[in-house]
Amino acid sequence: MHKKRMRQTLFLTEREIFMKELAELYSVYGIAGDYKEDVKIMLESLYNRTVFPEVPEAINRLSKKYEVIIASNTDTEPLLQNFDYNGLVFGKIYTSEGLMAYKPNPKFYLTILNECGYSPEEVLYVGDSCEEDIIAPSQLGIKTALVDRKKSGNEYGQTFSINDISQLCPILGC
Repeated sequence: MHKKRMRQTLFLTEREIFMKELAELYSVYGIAGDYKEDVKIMLESLYNRTVFPEVPEAINRLSKKYEVIIASNTDTEPLLQNFDYNGLVFGKIYTSEGLMAYKPNPKFYLTILNECGYSPEEVLYVGDSCEEDIIAPSQLGIKTALVDRKKSGNEYGQTFSINDISQLCPILGC
């Protein structure tokens, strides 16, 4: 079997397992409704989301000095739709769907580093999930910034804590 096709088959199997497990959960917990329809509604809710107000300007400022790469635990199409809806343009976008790996799997981060030609020490990974955006990349030697919009003050070993994306600009000198 062709290598790419084999990876796609493995990824689809992972989705099929998810759907089977979801069906079992609906049954075990007596959840009324159609789990397939609920997943469809959930996926549709991913479209046309609005970014936080500071994001466009911050991304514009950061992009003048740094390569801003998107790495998201999502399907590609809804993410691209959201960028279009918000008028955001990025050169490189990586999704779990495209990489066939979900965060916090090290493959997710290592594939991006390899394809972009960066070492872990050259990258700052920014996100709002402690496990997926801070702990896992940190274990690979990647610097991290936790977007802590709720100002919880939690520490997960992040390099920086910020309340919104615009706070990266003074930290990174842009």
